[in-house]
Amino acid sequence: MTDPGALTDTLRELHPDFAKALEAATETGNDEGIKQLQKLTESDSPYLAAESAYYLGRTLMSRQRMEDALPVFINLQDDHFDYSLRIGEAIYYQGICEANTLQ
Repeated sequence: MTDPGALTDTLRELHPDFAKALEAATETGNDEGIKQLQKLTESDSPYLAAESAYYLGRTLMSRQRMEDALPVFINLQDDHFDYSLRIGEAIYYQGICEANTLQ
């Protein structure tokens, strides 16, 4: 079984902007990390784009922005299936988002 965290660690080393975005995303009340992660989801590196999308979705969820996080997890599955080790987690978090956005 492959450790998804190993990919994250490698991408942090290779892309300092990714490391900075993750750090900024953990700051409560600061949307700068969200903006940085959104930008990185459009990276030419499909692995960086996929991992950025995963962390963007998780960050949005942690801020109770389930309606914003839902399409991120759906797009991660649709657009980055071959480049992410977190598809199973994305499906799980999609379900949480859907359950929390029921009207």
